[in-house]
Amino acid sequence: MLDNQRPLLVDRVTRLQEPSDQQVAQWAHYQSVFISSTMTDLVKARQTVRDVISRLGARPIMFETFGARSDDSRQAYLGEVRRSSIYLGLLSRRYGVRSPSGYSATQEEYEEARRERKETLLFLDSSVPDSEREGHLNQWLKELHQVHAVGFFNGVHELSEQVRTSLVNLAGNQFTPWVKLDHLVFQATRLVKRTGSQGTKVEITTACQEARIRAELAGMGRERFGKPGRRLTYVRESLPVQVDNVEETIDSVGSQALVLVCSATDDRYVSAGGFGSFGTNWSYQSPTKTYPHSELVGIALRAIALGEEPPPDPMLRTTLPTNFHALYQACGGDTTVFPRVAQLAMVERALAEGVVASVLYAFVGNVRRGQAQITVSALLPQFYSNVEPEVVELIGAIQVP
Repeated sequence: MLDNQRPLLVDRVTRLQEPSDQQVAQWAHYQSVFISSTMTDLVKARQTVRDVISRLGARPIMFETFGARSDDSRQAYLGEVRRSSIYLGLLSRRYGVRSPSGYSATQEEYEEARRERKETLLFLDSSVPDSEREGHLNQWLKELHQVHAVGFFNGVHELSEQVRTSLVNLAGNQFTPWVKLDHLVFQATRLVKRTGSQGTKVEITTACQEARIRAELAGMGRERFGKPGRRLTYVRESLPVQVDNVEETIDSVGSQALVLVCSATDDRYVSAGGFGSFGTNWSYQSPTKTYPHSELVGIALRAIALGEEPPPDPMLRTTLPTNFHALYQACGGDTTVFPRVAQLAMVERALAEGVVASVLYAFVGNVRRGQAQITVSALLPQFYSNVEPEVVELIGAIQVP
């Protein structure tokens, strides 16, 4: 059991959905990708990446194409990082010349992308042994491996395939997101959120073939009176809803789909299909210590995102750690599905329990050597209208059984 009522049911039957070429093109049309690397030793790699990005329909941004500007070079490239939607870093042999900041231009660009919470893709040339890389680059790589699932390439053909796959996966996160509705987890083929004078509606289309999930979803459409409140979580959102209607469709080639229409309700939500908690007190004084709001948020987020136990203070009531072992079991040990489910767990708990006001970025990396990297960036609740809400970021790793 993952909560106090119902076990999590994850769709492990349906083939993973990929976005269509039309959807990828639609997504790419609005994307600009900043290509970051040392210049002289990665000329062919940069050109290859530029061509892949252009063929998908996105806009590649490279220092070579900036043209004449009145800005100094540092301000120019950092400004372009801020204006891009995706940071793509290529690493090989050289670290680059260190600037007065102590970083090379490549690392400065990366740090700016992190501050701006850009989608980040990193690729490392595996044909170069560690012994031939510059020392500063090897040191930086140790830090990057703690935060990102770095892709490896050997030659420009392999790099081309890796970059294309990674960008298509980003498009897929928008067009075929994973969804959690109470205790049911499945992939959507389409998700539309509409907000108007009548409130917020979310329409979910799924081709889920897992018989138990399909049966429970279809049953929600037959509820006539006293429709129960449910929790809907997807991407970086989690909101209380009721399911208004469920339609079953069959297209001309016999493909079946379910279309669920959900209405957002108020947020007085008691976890029924969630991951369980005791809630969080936002400022608390125990006999041994006073816990300010920011520290309590940190304790709660580390429990939610990293599964860490709270301090052993018997008077402190805070969020229970996420049971990643149970999540992994619910995924049947599938290391492809587990990151999606773990991400939903983080987003749902952080928002449903009021730990944060909104999630800006949430990432669970692929399982490598029994670990998965975690990155969460969120806005804290705003208590005073004249004070900007604080952004909190958490980076770490979880052990995966």
